[in-house]
Amino acid sequence: MIDIHTHILPNVDDGSDSFEKSIELLKQAKEQGVTHVILTPHIITNSSKYIGKEEIEKRFNEFVDKIKDLGVKVYLGGEIFYHDKTYQQLVNDQLITVNNSKYCIIEFPLKTELDIEEALYNIRAKGFRPILAHPERYKSLKSSDVKLIKENAQIQVNSSSILGSHGKKIKKFVFELMRNDLVDYVSSDCHDPKKRNINLLQAYNIVRKKFGEEYADKVFKKNQQKLINEIDNAE
Repeated sequence: MIDIHTHILPNVDDGSDSFEKSIELLKQAKEQGVTHVILTPHIITNSSKYIGKEEIEKRFNEFVDKIKDLGVKVYLGGEIFYHDKTYQQLVNDQLITVNNSKYCIIEFPLKTELDIEEALYNIRAKGFRPILAHPERYKSLKSSDVKLIKENAQIQVNSSSILGSHGKKIKKFVFELMRNDLVDYVSSDCHDPKKRNINLLQAYNIVRKKFGEEYADKVFKKNQQKLINEIDNAE
């Protein structure tokens, strides 16, 4: 499996706060058969705690050097928090995309009143390949909204939503999205080794039982491998 949304890079956001925890998360991933991991720290440029692109890239390179013998290949991406200046910052190459490719993971406020469909349309129009992070957690979205959004973005849902960690309503919604073939990727969105950990294998087994092995392989493995193949070529 391949995990495209994680908060494993230490000491950059509300994810892992130590090198030791980051190593533990990567070991969890490896034990579950994860071969590639994209590190996607929060990119919240309107926050006082924001760490700039160059500094994150520096910390990533230092981290890669330390974990090179672990047996898991890691890439740098970011979970970009959308606000009124995000579009221009992205166009101006100020934000971290997935391995410096045109793929970018975008997050909106969970109680957003923003027009997600329009925002992602504008980003796509500039040649980017947006991936919408965990739409099952947005309060205002329905499956019909996600269907429209999917015309200009790929859809990533969290394994924790499948496991019911965010409540029955969100679990029901993520299955509705799957039933309507509106999900491209399932990712862990892990933050720490205990409460918000790597739980992909458990979620995979649930999806395999509910929707079949072919579908589970598509949203946990095959689509991710296509993404990795593309971003490798962007290097």
